[in-house]
Amino acid sequence: RDVLDQAIANYVAKYKDALVESSHLRRVLEDTSGQHLGWMFDQWVTGRDTPSFTTQYAYKDAQGKQPGALTVSIKQTTKTTPFYAPVEIEIGTNSGILTRKAWLDKGTTQLQISLAEAPLWVIVDPQGGLIAKWNRKADADNWVNALTGTKTPYVRLLAMNAFDKDTASPEAIVLLSRTLIQQGMDAGLRAYAAKALGRIG
Repeated sequence: RDVLDQAIANYVAKYKDALVESSHLRRVLEDTSGQHLGWMFDQWVTGRDTPSFTTQYAYKDAQGKQPGALTVSIKQTTKTTPFYAPVEIEIGTNSGILTRKAWLDKGTTQLQISLAEAPLWVIVDPQGGLIAKWNRKADADNWVNALTGTKTPYVRLLAMNAFDKDTASPEAIVLLSRTLIQQGMDAGLRAYAAKALGRIG
């Protein structure tokens, strides 16, 4: 973070009031960090493709001296050149909300996390910071738990967007209805709740 802050300060100082292109930013970032960043700009700035990923997770209970383990799998399904990037993972448990980070690579990225209990929900890219097409495979309980337990607005949107007539439980319908009528609720969240209820029928 300190390196990025310094790079931005250098960029502003060097090019203040000047016409610039992305190549100027790249050079300053590389000079400040000492790293080659061509691959990143080729993919995320000048590239025309959009990455796609499929996520799923599984939990294995503790056995003997082996602690319980959560495995999060992120499969890159991009049809052209693979994309590389860091990504955050939100894990909801009865003890609180955990966050972990993984590095997305070609093929399937797997992250194994020791957990004393099964997670209530698991969401990859909970802030929606990565511009990508996501197929998040999870059961209805994952989305109900995420909707009730997360503190992240984007996760709530994802949860509401996941419900339809085939996946919505009575509990999900109640939660969506409460979101719709709750005083002081954000208008965007209420709109998503209304769309979800419309899909459920």
